[in-house]
Amino acid sequence: MWQFYSSPRRRKFMKPAITRRLFPVIDPTINRCRLLPPFIRFREVYLISQRYNLATCQIEKIMSTFRYGMFCYLNRHARFEASGRNISTEHWMNTFCFDNRFKKEVYEDVIHTFTKNPVIFAVIRDPLERFVSSYVDKCIREGGYPRGCYDCERDLLCFMQNLKKFLLAYIDDPLIGIEHIYIRRHFAPFSWYCNFGETLNTTHIVRLNLQQRGDVARHINEILMKAGVQYRQRNYIQEELLKRLPNHSTNGAEERSEVERSVLSDPIIFQHFIDIYYYDYVIFGYKLPQISRIKPEKERH
Repeated sequence: MWQFYSSPRRRKFMKPAITRRLFPVIDPTINRCRLLPPFIRFREVYLISQRYNLATCQIEKIMSTFRYGMFCYLNRHARFEASGRNISTEHWMNTFCFDNRFKKEVYEDVIHTFTKNPVIFAVIRDPLERFVSSYVDKCIREGGYPRGCYDCERDLLCFMQNLKKFLLAYIDDPLIGIEHIYIRRHFAPFSWYCNFGETLNTTHIVRLNLQQRGDVARHINEILMKAGVQYRQRNYIQEELLKRLPNHSTNGAEERSEVERSVLSDPIIFQHFIDIYYYDYVIFGYKLPQISRIKPEKERH
C-alpha cells in the first residue's frame, strides 16, 4: 500500500527519496527535481450506493457527470424512471438528485458508511487527453470564467506556468490561489485524487478510451455485477453509457488537435506538462508522450 508522509503544517505527500525508490525512471532525461510529487490528498469526492455496497471516486472531466446520474439512478431508480429521466441526459445544473445525499467528500467517511468493504472504482484516461479536454472546455469554450484560466487569454504557456505554480503552492498551503480552485479541480494530477496513496491497490481502475467505448461499458458492467446490481439496471446503464460517451473523431476534434499539437511541439510547454503529469504516466501505466517536430497551426505569440 502506498504511504503518506506528513507534518503538522503540510499536506500529506511522499518524500522525494521515497518517490525515487518506488518509481522507476522511464525517461533518463527527466529531471525529477522539477516534478510535482504524487499522492497529495487534494480531492476526494465519492458517490455511494449503500444498497449495493458500491462507491465511485470522481475525477473531473472523466465521466463525472455520467456517474453522478448513474448513482442517482441506482439510489432512486423507481422515482428516476417514473419522472422520465435518462442517465445520458442528466446534467449538474438540472440533476434529479440535487440534494447530494449519496455524496461523500472524505475517504474515511465512505468506509464508515458501509458495514463491509465496498466495491470502489474510479475512471481515468490518458493524462494528455484529459488535459486537452479540460483546457478546451474551461479555457476556450467557457471563456475561462472571470480570471478562471489565470487571465492567460488562451496563452497556453502562460496557463501551464501558472497551473504548475499554484499546484506546487497548494502543497504548502491549500488556501493559496483558492480563487482558482475550479480550474485546479479540472487539471490536478490523477494521483492527487481519491486518496490513491492508500487506496490504489483496492480501487478498481477503469480506463476511459473513447476509441474503445464498448470495452469501457463492459468494464463498468463487470463492476456493477460484482456489486450485485440487477441485470435490468446494468443493461440500462450500459445502454446509456454508450449513448453518452462521445465519438472521439467528431467531439471538438479541431480545437483539441490544435491544443495537443501545441503541447507536443513547444519544448517549454511540453516540459511544464511533464513536470505536472509525469507520475500519472508512471503510476497508471500510460505511455509517456514524446515531443514532436510538428509546429502548431497557430504559432504562440
